[in-house]
Amino acid sequence: MVYPFLGSVLFNEKKIERHIAYIDAKLEEYSNVLSEQDGDVSTGSTTSEQKEKITSKITQHQLHRKKYENLQAQLEQTGEVQVSTSDPDSRQLIVRNNIKSNDYLKL
Repeated sequence: MVYPFLGSVLFNEKKIERHIAYIDAKLEEYSNVLSEQDGDVSTGSTTSEQKEKITSKITQHQLHRKKYENLQAQLEQTGEVQVSTSDPDSRQLIVRNNIKSNDYLKL
């Protein structure tokens, strides 16, 4: 499955978990701001325009989170260590020391 928003990137389990953790932190931050707006927490204030932007960002982050979860499920189903968003045969290989290269599997 190709996800254009992710670009041409290779993902492993750790990288996917880092992205999901970042998204969760941002969603928590946005929820706190919206709680302040609704009066649940009495600090600061946001305008309706800011509230719309935050709601839009929440929706965007939720979509991205779902796509990362799909990548994670794909890794679990296939048993692969990496998954590419652009080419299923592409893998990241260590060439020399810490130099990495995106290469293709040879059949």
